[in-house]
Amino acid sequence: MTVHIDQAAIDRTIEEEIRPALARIEASRKASLLLVRMVAAGMFGGFGIIALILWGLITIWLAVGVLAVGAFATGAVVWAMVRLYRGVARSVLVPPLAAAIGGMSYNRTAEGFNATGVLGLGLLPRADVVQAEDMLVGTHRGVGFRLVEMSCYRMAGSGRNRRRQRVWRGLVVEVDVPVPFRGPVLLVRDRRASSGPEGLRQVAFPHAGFSEIFAVHAADPDEARRLITPALADSLVALSRARPGRALGAAFAEGVFLLTVPLPRGFLEQGSLFHPADRLIERVPAIVRELTLPHRVIDYLVGDRPGPLL
Repeated sequence: MTVHIDQAAIDRTIEEEIRPALARIEASRKASLLLVRMVAAGMFGGFGIIALILWGLITIWLAVGVLAVGAFATGAVVWAMVRLYRGVARSVLVPPLAAAIGGMSYNRTAEGFNATGVLGLGLLPRADVVQAEDMLVGTHRGVGFRLVEMSCYRMAGSGRNRRRQRVWRGLVVEVDVPVPFRGPVLLVRDRRASSGPEGLRQVAFPHAGFSEIFAVHAADPDEARRLITPALADSLVALSRARPGRALGAAFAEGVFLLTVPLPRGFLEQGSLFHPADRLIERVPAIVRELTLPHRVIDYLVGDRPGPLL
């Protein structure tokens, strides 16, 4: 059966744990907001004075450049404070909600997660730096799962201009497969773009809808066909359509089913430094929806149709 949310447990968690904690962080939110305004005014004012001096002594274009630098620096400070507050809000909201849903634990730093497997399969773009955070570990319908948010970066430029560019951000979902199999079996849109294992052959499937979405590559075609039954192919098509416009990648490897879900924004990022803390309670349904994403993945895999992934 699909995941059942005990609304009474959620409401009790809000009143007993979340609302008192939000009252405590509201004072720090106001202090942080005041600090942001003071820093922004001071930095932008200082850069503005320098720009006026340069305008009068040298050239308007140098003054404009200084103002642009000031705006960028001010924005960076503000964004850093916003991210800091969101981290505090996440620590207040997510652990108790995960506990209220049940059968699941939350780890902010994704300690213990090994990204080598998904990177080695070529499901994600080649990256020089990988960051993992927001890990969920639990069971649903008797099946174990792990979910982690990952960001992949490539380094560009050289010397003082060296910087990192994000090439992928999203979720990696691992679902335990209860039967033994020989892998890996990759389900990707374009094997040519993959840096995964060599020696894999493309496997033809008669399922038209499935073949339009996924190209299957495996060392053992018979094993791939045994794993991806017509029913599972239907489920994977439905799963892909539950996240339209976002190319999913998948694989069977080392005893698990792996799914990569690209995201346009961060996972579990709620709250604004510019709004009262108690307004975060309005975001509880959205957070619960995100926390139960691995449950819906498992529901799809067993043949249910729980609706959009997010």
